[in-house]
Amino acid sequence: MLLTSSPDLWARMNTQPGYKKSRWYYRASRLDWRNDNIFSQLDTQKHDERRSQMIRGYSGAENLTLDDDIESCVLKLLHLIRSRYAGQRKMDLAQKIYFYMFDVISTIGIGQSYDLLDTDEDPNDYVKSSHVGLETCNRQVALGTWWMNQIPLFSPKADLDIENTKGFYKMTALNAAVVEAREREFHQQRSLGVVPRADMLTSFIKNGISGDDLKAENMLQIVAGTDSTGAALRATLLYVMTNRRVYNTLQAEIDDAVKSGLAPRAPEIIQPKQAKELRYLQAVVKEGMRICPPANNQLCRDTPPEGDIVVIDGEEVYLPGGVSIIPSFKAMHRNKSVYGEDANVDVFRPERWLEERDEQKRKTSLQLIDIST
Repeated sequence: MLLTSSPDLWARMNTQPGYKKSRWYYRASRLDWRNDNIFSQLDTQKHDERRSQMIRGYSGAENLTLDDDIESCVLKLLHLIRSRYAGQRKMDLAQKIYFYMFDVISTIGIGQSYDLLDTDEDPNDYVKSSHVGLETCNRQVALGTWWMNQIPLFSPKADLDIENTKGFYKMTALNAAVVEAREREFHQQRSLGVVPRADMLTSFIKNGISGDDLKAENMLQIVAGTDSTGAALRATLLYVMTNRRVYNTLQAEIDDAVKSGLAPRAPEIIQPKQAKELRYLQAVVKEGMRICPPANNQLCRDTPPEGDIVVIDGEEVYLPGGVSIIPSFKAMHRNKSVYGEDANVDVFRPERWLEERDEQKRKTSLQLIDIST
């Protein structure tokens, strides 16, 4: 096993034929031990085929309600803060961010919100079960006990009752029920010549994903999407709120954008196209993902059976066959040759994204952010 902070080696692992996903990690990442999802799929050809089936839904090309669904949840979060907490009592923003993410992902993923923001509580323990589930998965990865999930005594029960379960089991049962209903609805509408709703689940069905595969992929985006995006939002907000200089600079850019008409006044919500025009805001987002990578999983790959010769820091290195290589994204994001002399310490400095003039360094820095998110 090898841990690497080399972006060149990580790029090679993902492009050079012969490297493959490490079974010991990805098998443990199945949410349903009987079915692979796009993350746990070990077969490269099957993975690429599934990716082509899902890309239009994830990109928004066939998910026409994506922006509206997200905006509706932003408005619910703002309403909750203003109506129950602003000027009244202390609020756990970290908790509310997770409430927000679960409402966003459930709205996008199954077409109906979990409504955690509406009630300001999590009676079904979705957030807690998600954290416990990820901890359990990591423990199984570390101990190599993932195979125990295949023992009937330890595996989830079939045909779970939605009303009488909580946490991950309830999420799984609700996801299964919604997916089955939406599949029936899709085929009925198609047979009647009715245009199906244009959301992510419809896109998946339209592009050939069905049955247990559809349930597995939809469940993955709920569990993985809430944790990774929630972590990115929480970390970025923490660094902004605890850095007066960054906070003031960002506030000044937003104020100027509103005054000049580049951004709308409250209570309207800024649109993605408008947000991309705010250079310092974009730098803050990138710096947040640099200093705290949203997906800091192992994502390991095995070297080809015959081994490989790679170049690291200008030197050739022979890697034996079958070695599992784990990328350290946190170390990659603190690479001084890419991000500057202060990159190897926890310095939150969005300006680094605006100052760099070397086009190759700019390209590399963005690639590193992309591959770890």
